[in-house]
Amino acid sequence: MNIYKWKSYIVNSNINILSLVLLLGALMLLDQDGLTQSFSGQLHAGLNLSQLSGDGLNGFDNFGISSGFSISYPIGLMRKEFSIELLYNRKGSKGTEPTTIISQSIFLDYVSTALLYRWGEWYNESRSYYNLHIEFGPVASRLFNAQSSNSFFDPLTDEFNDWDIGIMGGINIKMNSKIGTTIRYERSLNKIYSPHSSNLAGLQSYLILIRLDYQL
Repeated sequence: MNIYKWKSYIVNSNINILSLVLLLGALMLLDQDGLTQSFSGQLHAGLNLSQLSGDGLNGFDNFGISSGFSISYPIGLMRKEFSIELLYNRKGSKGTEPTTIISQSIFLDYVSTALLYRWGEWYNESRSYYNLHIEFGPVASRLFNAQSSNSFFDPLTDEFNDWDIGIMGGINIKMNSKIGTTIRYERSLNKIYSPHSSNLAGLQSYLILIRLDYQL
């Protein structure tokens, strides 16, 4: 990864953190004025199963870590809320190239910011929470590290797009008032690598997330 991308990553990471701090401050002011209901925070840790279309490898065979935190805020009816997440995500692909039978991989590390609309179902009256949330929304991921053992893409990692803009959807199931689990599908809307030749399709990212969530 070149020095320019590392500098850009630091700048964009600071912008993401500042955005969350400003959001947190605004919600605290609103809550003090009694205009809205209180926000809630969560910690997240889990596993990504990912693949890339266009690399010649099939299947969600690349395992990576996902971790971070989020802030949720109810809107209107109690069952509806918005959530903003700041996550570290490892994406990419891994597998055996069919013609050479050689194991190849692409590892991509991102800082991701997601804005989710969440809808609650199956309200637990005795414990005052919804057992299930359905969630969907856009996600913007900033690349800060790229590694490859793929013979074609290895010399091209510095040409990968800085941003992966995508959309995600999934469900969150509460085990109790503090702990839940999330299963989510995410896909890129743009190409994370755009080839110089029109004969090549480029790369797009696909991800399945399985994680644990802890309510603060």
